[in-house]
Amino acid sequence: MRTVLGNLVLIVFLIGCTTAETQDKSLSNNFDHTYAEYAILLKAYVADGLVDYDGLKSDRKILDRLIDQIGSADLSDRSEKDKLAFYINAYNIITLVSIVDAYPVKSIMDIDGVWDKKSWHVAGRKLSLNQIEHEILRVEFSEPRLHFAIVCASIGCPPLAGTPYIADALDKQLNDASANFALNTDYNRLDP
Repeated sequence: MRTVLGNLVLIVFLIGCTTAETQDKSLSNNFDHTYAEYAILLKAYVADGLVDYDGLKSDRKILDRLIDQIGSADLSDRSEKDKLAFYINAYNIITLVSIVDAYPVKSIMDIDGVWDKKSWHVAGRKLSLNQIEHEILRVEFSEPRLHFAIVCASIGCPPLAGTPYIADALDKQLNDASANFALNTDYNRLDP
């Protein structure tokens, strides 16, 4: 009787583990590549490329959910444009979190190790901002316009877009980001 009961407990335990594992895998495969929550965050706290860090810090629930979603995302069956949009958005979201975590801070450069010492879970890997930019974005994608889309949260950097980058609109979004930066006299001037 003890053996039967022991086996029954073991079977229930294994079913529970398998169910939890399946649910975890299902959650990672259900990543929202329309970035609906990120769009809500951007609409609420970003205007003309400037971020309301006070507001974002006081209401960071969405930001925390986005970080969790980025960490568990499964990109194995996604298109190259989906992956590029994902890593651009991940970089920008992690930059926002880094500043909010240290806020109030005068400059992102005042945050020790923000680009190379701090790491985050991103699509199942532990990555720093530098790794996302220099080992993934610049190496895996042949896309020079991405430098106008990833935001280092510094005055000299391109402004943060008011909408998430998504695969279906990525070419237009990258063209717009590039043109907006190149034509903005706050960043570029021709001195004859």
